[in-house]
Amino acid sequence: MKTKLSPVTSDLFRVDASKLSKFGDLISDLNPLHRNKEVARSLGFKDTPVFAVWLEAKAEEYVRTHNLTERLETPPLIYVGHSFKFERAVYPEQYIN
Repeated sequence: MKTKLSPVTSDLFRVDASKLSKFGDLISDLNPLHRNKEVARSLGFKDTPVFAVWLEAKAEEYVRTHNLTERLETPPLIYVGHSFKFERAVYPEQYIN
């Protein structure tokens, strides 16, 4: 029987804008959508959206650091691939959970 998860107190975190540009440099993503507000707005965004790969890394970090496998009483996770569906943009300085 699977255990119902109790809330994790650190579920909410802020997207730190000061780190996003450095992250983009690190992964060599020069897409102006993520770096230029005017370009982002011309494409229908209210600000520069966060890099998708940054969000993916945060999701993986969340699973790993909150011991979700143990909390759900499931066998250890084995990575076989992933896919994400982004339903809305995430912006710098936004709080997400």
